[in-house]
Amino acid sequence: MRVKDALTERELELVKLAALGMRNRHIGWRLGIAEDTVKHWFVTIFDKTGTWSRLELVMRWVEEQGELQATSVPK
Repeated sequence: MRVKDALTERELELVKLAALGMRNRHIGWRLGIAEDTVKHWFVTIFDKTGTWSRLELVMRWVEEQGELQATSVPK
């Protein structure tokens, strides 16, 4: 299942912020929620998407967006 199809808009916001390299504390500050809430949401997101880490989640999301292209990878 595609990441976008499995998640709510709010959960996608967390994925996008994680893709920008933000830590849980900063994501929480940005969204006005507690850091522990961010951690809990990521556990839920991992479960919904079948991913095991933020890196795997972000890589899948980026690939699905078509933003990762061979031409953009430095040699």
